[in-house]
Amino acid sequence: MKKAIVFITLSLIILLLAGYQPNKSIGVRNIEGLLLELYQVENTKDYQELREKQNQYLQEVRELMPTKTGILTMDPEDFEELFKPYLAKYKRYCTEAAWQGLLKNRYISKFDQLAWEEECRFYVKDIQIKKDQGRQYYYTVEVEKRAKDGTSQEKNGEGIVQLNEDGYVDLFKVTKRVDF
Repeated sequence: MKKAIVFITLSLIILLLAGYQPNKSIGVRNIEGLLLELYQVENTKDYQELREKQNQYLQEVRELMPTKTGILTMDPEDFEELFKPYLAKYKRYCTEAAWQGLLKNRYISKFDQLAWEEECRFYVKDIQIKKDQGRQYYYTVEVEKRAKDGTSQEKNGEGIVQLNEDGYVDLFKVTKRVDF
């Protein structure tokens, strides 16, 4: 009798595992992961490291070219080294094109910078994703800002995300900014 119960229980578990289908596609999980990385900031360690590296780079440039004025361009290798902590986080979810777009629009460290400047934290309360056509999705994100004094406020943002054929975010466009 005991063996029969164990056998039936194991059979049910095997059937459940065999029939298990994840209810979210890789693409949707990548969109959610990217949104969490962009909007949720529990500490500002990466941003502080970025600022230190920026200051160090600028100091080196000043020492090498003390009389140089105007716009300086950065070597791609130096640029990649500067944003290394961010690159490591975002490579899991998006392509090089999306990564470059986030850098170009300065969205990659926007909430990290804001959290550092205002000594607050940001938490993603909700993410809604709706499929459009093909590999295009619309998202809505609800973000809570918690200040050091205990007060909080919530704002929503919206945007469009395009996935590549492998399910990675290839285009990220904000249509309604989360402005605090």
